[in-house]
Amino acid sequence: MEAALRRSQNNMRVTVNGTSIYVTGKEGTLPTLIFLHGAGMSHLVWVKVAGLMEELGYGTLVVDLPGHGQSDGPPLPTIKQLGHYIAACVNTLNLKEPVLLGHSMGAMVALVAAKNKDIMLSGVIFCGIAERLAVHPNLLSTASADRKQAETLIAKWSVAASAHEIDISPYFASQDDYVLPIDLKACDDYDEARKDIARITYPKLFILGAKDKMTPSVKAKPLIAASSNAQSVELKRCGHMMQLEAPEEVAAAIDGFLKTPHA
Repeated sequence: MEAALRRSQNNMRVTVNGTSIYVTGKEGTLPTLIFLHGAGMSHLVWVKVAGLMEELGYGTLVVDLPGHGQSDGPPLPTIKQLGHYIAACVNTLNLKEPVLLGHSMGAMVALVAAKNKDIMLSGVIFCGIAERLAVHPNLLSTASADRKQAETLIAKWSVAASAHEIDISPYFASQDDYVLPIDLKACDDYDEARKDIARITYPKLFILGAKDKMTPSVKAKPLIAASSNAQSVELKRCGHMMQLEAPEEVAAAIDGFLKTPHA
């Protein structure tokens, strides 16, 4: 894999095998967090948490996956391809103590990247993850036929009732119509998370939402049980979009994990 990084203030382009993706971030004195977004979204979903981590001294790299947001190329159609792409980025960039941090689809991408035998990480953080990200057939078909309706359905299930005022539509806004169905199918097809996570030796943190309807916290338990060197935190008032519902709590959980000594 060939990769190149072009920096302009806090905005950068990373090129891996000819595909240029957009990332934004900041160097820090503490480990570098690499933020990966979920299906049909972009780096914008992580901006609040990334800003809080920067204030604490962490480095950040907030990513638009291929075909999303300001990145080039078509979206990659499988979790494995996305994971290999991110692993290639991490392997070729000189990042300080990199930590992969993914949400939902991005959590699965982080999982696949972290099992790469050549990657060197300081940890992996999974937000809103389950053993399977199974997608209902009706949502898969709706995403292809009527993107806006699919986004409305996802939004309805993504936040806890107490956070109903949060509008997640802007985080879908920059995508082409074909992106969401490709992402949802990638999620639905990937069924090797339990096997793959057992191969990851890096310290792991699971951040779960107690009111998550998309990936109920109970469905993360098989992954936690299959993991070594793992911690979990359940945010009592959060649904699936925890980084928007309670960014301060998410940031505190990340900070606590990274400042805890690990074997």
